[in-house]
Amino acid sequence: MKYIFCSSIYDMDDYEKLSSKSKIPLSLADHNLNRNIILGLDEATGIPVQLVNNVQIPSYPTYPRIFFGKKSWEHTPGAEDIHCGFINLPVLKHISRAITTFSAIKKAVKAAPGEDVCLLTYDVRLGIALAMGRAKRRFPHIRTCIVMPDVPTEVLAASTGGKISFKAKMWAKVKMRFIRGFDSYVFVAEPMKEVVDVTKKPYTVVEGIYNNHQPPLAEPTTDKKIIFYSGQLNPAYGMENLLEAFVNLYPDHPDYELWLCGNGRLVPKIKEMAENCPGIQFYGYVSGERVRQLQAEATVLVNPRQNVGGLTRFSFPSKTMEYLASGRPVLGYRLDGIPREYDGYIQYVQDNSVQALELKLVEICSLSAEERKKIGEKSRQFILKNKNPKTQCTKIVSILNGMFER
Repeated sequence: MKYIFCSSIYDMDDYEKLSSKSKIPLSLADHNLNRNIILGLDEATGIPVQLVNNVQIPSYPTYPRIFFGKKSWEHTPGAEDIHCGFINLPVLKHISRAITTFSAIKKAVKAAPGEDVCLLTYDVRLGIALAMGRAKRRFPHIRTCIVMPDVPTEVLAASTGGKISFKAKMWAKVKMRFIRGFDSYVFVAEPMKEVVDVTKKPYTVVEGIYNNHQPPLAEPTTDKKIIFYSGQLNPAYGMENLLEAFVNLYPDHPDYELWLCGNGRLVPKIKEMAENCPGIQFYGYVSGERVRQLQAEATVLVNPRQNVGGLTRFSFPSKTMEYLASGRPVLGYRLDGIPREYDGYIQYVQDNSVQALELKLVEICSLSAEERKKIGEKSRQFILKNKNPKTQCTKIVSILNGMFER
């Protein structure tokens, strides 16, 4: 079996250089998830997966470079990977990516005559999706698989607050059409199968992958009670409740602080509230390493997203796994997309009221350091044992092999 992963990661040797030239931050969120899948596939199969990679760069002039050439590289020793070239202009970017990605796939398939070939990708990126579709028509013996992190229509509704432009709505529908054309699926939540016909298609559920090669967080150096959140700062993710709960409890608990990292529509409000409530510390958009440094000082990590709207049913919050692996207590809500096996590790808020969130925050912060450490270590060991790259990607390899056996 030959596995080709149509990825969208950075070569981290080049990341700082690329980031310094961009007028907007280059997010590592998708990179990290792609990287964990690659690591898991390497470990589960025992050989390096071949990457046909598209580096995610903003279009010109946001990124001041137009032409990117093809480049060979290795994500691990012995790998035969390609960064596909592209023209970094609107529309032309997608067309050029589709052409160069298909060319790289064709070369990889022809280099494995007589072998079963599986093309994988994470999420729907237009150039990659067009290239994979063309490859499937050109080589009928190959099979395709998508790791589906969300349901596009539900994400759109949540992130825009219901105000959806015609262009955005059309793109969400196009993404769903591409998704339904794959031969197999990796879902992050079981209910996602309701939006894709899997009657005759194999699927598995991998809600997330934690890179267990990361070292544990350092011990905190402060006695303050630090409530930490990193991620999207939008109303749909429960941020307004968290802000209100903290402002309410702060007068009685002046040693508490709320540390926030990220970006979103609530940034102006957060900055305004921070001026009136000295306990709110806003760090903005920061690197993954900086997030880990801040998490190391945290008393409790909180995900304020509540179980309302379609998004919670069809998604698994990626930060949940990262939080649980941190060794700190994790506070959150019982979401439909979170499997029951997590119930013994997340400190659930009783209901959706601000008061319930306030009480739970105080409850966790009032525990002794030893009690909190015991809670955090239990959660960390659960993630390291059950959600590491090899364990999770073995599920993926199993359904891929099953497609050809059938």
